[in-house]
Formats: sequence, C-alpha cells, structure tokens
Amino acid sequence: AAMVATAAERGASIAKQLLLFSRSEKGKLKSISLSPVVLEVQRLLEHTLPKSVAVKSEIETGNAMIMGDSDQMHQALLNLALNARDAIEAKSNHGIIVFRVGTATRDDVKLKFPHSRSENYVALSVSDNGIGMSEETQRRIFEPFFSTKARGKGTGLGLSIVHGIVQNHQGMVDVTSTKEKGTTMTFYFPRVTVDPEESLNVKEQKSPPLRNHEKRTPTILVVDDEQGLRVMLSEILEERNYKVITASNGIEAVQKYQAHKDQISMVISDLGMPLMGGEEVFKKLKEINPQVKMVFVTGYLEENSKNGALRYGVKSIIQKPFHIEEIAACVSQVLEE
Repeated sequence: AAMVATAAERGASIAKQLLLFSRSEKGKLKSISLSPVVLEVQRLLEHTLPKSVAVKSEIETGNAMIMGDSDQMHQALLNLALNARDAIEAKSNHGIIVFRVGTATRDDVKLKFPHSRSENYVALSVSDNGIGMSEETQRRIFEPFFSTKARGKGTGLGLSIVHGIVQNHQGMVDVTSTKEKGTTMTFYFPRVTVDPEESLNVKEQKSPPLRNHEKRTPTILVVDDEQGLRVMLSEILEERNYKVITASNGIEAVQKYQAHKDQISMVISDLGMPLMGGEEVFKKLKEINPQVKMVFVTGYLEENSKNGALRYGVKSIIQKPFHIEEIAACVSQVLEE
C-alpha cells in the first residue's frame, strides 16, 4: 500500500499534468544521474505491477549525467512503463519491460537526428514485448488526447506529457515498434560532464574512506513509517559500508536510540509520521544527547519551517524524491563535521 501511495504522489493529477504539458520548467533543471532514477522506478514498479510483468534494468554507465529534473524523469518513466504494461496485457498475460541506460556519440545520433548538436548523449530506452503499434499509431502517439485505449481507460495525455518532458530536457526520441513483437522508445539527452570534485564517484561511494578519528564503522538510525523507503535508505547506506538500525515509528526510534546511543553516529528520519512526528523525535533525542546529528527527509516543507528546523539544530533537510548521490553526500558531510 505504501508503494502504491508513493506512486500516487508521484503521478500528479491531470490538472498538474496539463500545467506541466503547457509550460516549460527549464529553470528547475540541474545535473542529475539517470541511473538511480531508473533503479528507483524499477523498484517501485516491482511492487506495483502484476507479477506476470517482469521489470529489468540494464545500466551500461553509472555516470549518466544530464541537465534534468528527477521528478519529471520519474513521471516520464512511470507513464512509459504503464503504457508498456498495457501493451503486454493486450497481447498476453506475461511479458517484460526493460530499461537501459547507456551513452551515444553525436555520430551515433546524427544518423537519425541530423541536427543533433551535443558531442555526447545519454541514451535511455524503455522496451516491452507487448502488442506493438501500427505505423499510423506510431505517427500519432505524442498527440495530446490521442489514445488507442477504450473510452474511460485513459486520458490520452501520458505520451504527450512524456514528449513535453523530453523537450524540456532538450532530448530526442526514436520509436521502433513491430506489431505483435513489441516497442522500444529510445531517448537521447545531452550528456553533461561533472567535475569529479563535485560529483561522488561510484567507487568512492561504495567504500567511504576511513577517517583517522573514527576507526569504527558509523552506525545510522533510519526512521520511517513507510517500509519501502526504510528498505531503500538501508540499502543505499549498507552499500556504502555503514551499519544501519531501523525504526518504523517515532516511539520505536527513541527507544532504539536510547538503547544504542553509544553506537549511533547520526539519525535520518521522515518528518511526517503517525504516533510521533520527526520534530518531536528530534526533541526527545536531544534530551538524551544534546549533540545528536539529525537529518530530516520530507516530501514537502515550507521555507520558513525548513529554516526554523535548521536553526534549531537539524543538520540537513532532504526533499523527496531524493537522489542516491544526495543521500550519500549528505551522510558523508554530516559525519565529517
């Protein structure tokens, strides 16, 4: 249920989709890596799609950096995956959706897109082995309100939204489809190079350098009432050689902190939780240890509340949906303080 709720939060209402479709949000673009976005969408789909539809990711490059908006990319990938699911179900009960992240040069791309300007591209493709499309349908798929689904089964906005998002990202799309065989959509986004000092190298993330003043492995308490987010945060941290203790609500978090306060180096907590919210957890942990290092994860927080929390001693506030690199960088920075 939590995963479905997360999907519902991500997939905005039609009104918001229409706003997104009708206006450019280029101002929000920043350097992001597509690989963690794809892996997060895969994890979400594995919990929400029927078991008869398999989801697979093939990440050929870990440094798939583009100027982008991860919320918009999330929305695009979910729309594409739901279309792929429908194509599979229209053909049979079983099928597979494959996400691929790779790279391409201008020479690769200009065969189909002669006006391509960038030297290097990140290639993101979504494939299914569903019912496929006719040439007529392929020509019209990105038109607003065009749909092959029965009346009442869809808005016909899904691929228009995807097309709008791709344009916002200065991307290009190549569609190949064969009736009864399946469809592949490949998107090419200009690749950006990030200064190694600014970006976290994947190998560096996997095994953080041992700090002279800290011989033991840092232990992090993760607090969230959503199991999916708890598991994902734990995986991100454990992959980077941290120890993790989890709590499913604020009361349990205070109990576990009290029991393990000598081992716990920092706490990452959701802000809005039933029984006891993140702010109250922080107050109680400060009573146990005035120097407690606390980071909040939240879906929405007004600027005033954010500034107030930081003034009160919270180390950082991470907005959902977050990137893997963002969490890793935040943890590293807080522990170094």
